[in-house]
Amino acid sequence: MDMSHPYAQLLSRDPIRKSAASDGAEAIFRTTASEEAFDRPLMKTRTITDPKTECSRLPTTNKPVMIDEMEYGCETAISIPFGGQPVNMYMHLPVFVTTFSRIVSGRAYDDKDNLLMFSGDIEQFFYMLLLREVSDREVRQFVGTMDLACGDVDDATSTGSTESGSVAYANIGAASLTSLNDMMKSMASTYGNLAPKTLLMNNITVWDVNPLVTTDNAGDDLASRTWLEGFKAIPTLNGPDLMVTMKNKVIKTDDVYILADPEHLGRLYILEDAVLVNESRAWFLDLFLYTTLGGSLPNAGAFRKVKFGGSFAGDFELASYAGT
Repeated sequence: MDMSHPYAQLLSRDPIRKSAASDGAEAIFRTTASEEAFDRPLMKTRTITDPKTECSRLPTTNKPVMIDEMEYGCETAISIPFGGQPVNMYMHLPVFVTTFSRIVSGRAYDDKDNLLMFSGDIEQFFYMLLLREVSDREVRQFVGTMDLACGDVDDATSTGSTESGSVAYANIGAASLTSLNDMMKSMASTYGNLAPKTLLMNNITVWDVNPLVTTDNAGDDLASRTWLEGFKAIPTLNGPDLMVTMKNKVIKTDDVYILADPEHLGRLYILEDAVLVNESRAWFLDLFLYTTLGGSLPNAGAFRKVKFGGSFAGDFELASYAGT
């Protein structure tokens, strides 16, 4: 086989070729992970280059941690349980602590002879086997932590509701111009009175929004572009940026997350970005991928969740909210 082929380089006994191929795969992972894991652009993300100088150490652990000051008026910070660590809430402290944990993909085993006959490119091969799994685990933990704080739909007793004074997960009725305007009230009703920065929804829900961009509602130019290009022609919706993810197993259909700007929403620290480990033994190739992250959502008033469906009571105040 041609030794310029990426699989031949990865399986080569020549350490120079094998190292070059492995480095190339890691570069693909690092770039693609940032694109596929939508939590990274949504939060204030920082890559740790020197843990000894940038991180702190607590008396309770030898592992590095990050310590940030709470915003005025916030009482609870929720850590994102990357790697399966428990969710922690740091109550009534002037700081919140972000710890690190590791996300590891499952191991991928394959016969070298099968790889020699693989017709796809190396990026797609590794992406399908490893990167998608790690990326899904990362965003599931991010979304799951928001879901924990937001509670059940129309529930006024969730963490996010009681801490901010506004219903955190509300049913706003079917998608319409009225409900799109109503959802913008959700974050303005909290103690922080923050402005929405991003609307996050999946690639199914967005098609409920798409028909609203008509000539009457949006003008001829945007309406015609939307008809020809679909929702990709809509960069913003009622002011906030529109973010659409294909991960509809993570973001449920009919749910829309309303998020503040990264500075207020949370912290995401990357201790080790995507690292590929590969081992060639006899006729088997053994591959897995890992990354080490730490994240926290310190502000219960920086994210809200709404659901299209049913009817809407009209406001998000706890004292008067009636649900559907």
